[in-house]
Amino acid sequence: MTHGLSLLGLTVLVPLGFAGPVLAHRLDVTARIEDDLLVVEALYGENSPAPDASVVVRAAEAGDGEGEPLFRGKTDARGRCILRPARLTSLRIDIDDRHGHRRQIVIPAAKLSPLFDAEPRTSIGSSGPRTTVLVDTRVERLLDRWPQWVKITLAIILIAVISTVAKLLIARRKSR
Repeated sequence: MTHGLSLLGLTVLVPLGFAGPVLAHRLDVTARIEDDLLVVEALYGENSPAPDASVVVRAAEAGDGEGEPLFRGKTDARGRCILRPARLTSLRIDIDDRHGHRRQIVIPAAKLSPLFDAEPRTSIGSSGPRTTVLVDTRVERLLDRWPQWVKITLAIILIAVISTVAKLLIARRKSR
């Protein structure tokens, strides 16, 4: 009987483990060069902005979490943080929304060289910036396009199917 209960427990816990990421927010980050500015954007999984997220930029050559920050700031209401690095170096950018979502990206110096080739500007131009995408952690999955109620329904169905299979396996073992 203990064997059957542990198997039944697993059939409930395993699908819930898979349902968690489906239902949770994930923090995605895009980094792009617009003219001579580095634009870092923090977005939740459904592409809604992550406002007031902490952004810390360090030289990537420094050890993990080490090194003096080159920049500290926050994202605006649109989830964007705009900066201009003072020197060409690989960057490690840490984003923390202070609600349990964190993301770290590394941008190699070679990708940042267009920043130092551009004419200096103080803001992104309205005539359309010259844009180069450096990093985009958003990975569109089929599930991301489905409504929340569909995801929850699929998780419940998965639990029911696995539970039924487990019950059949338990009944089969008992009949032996």
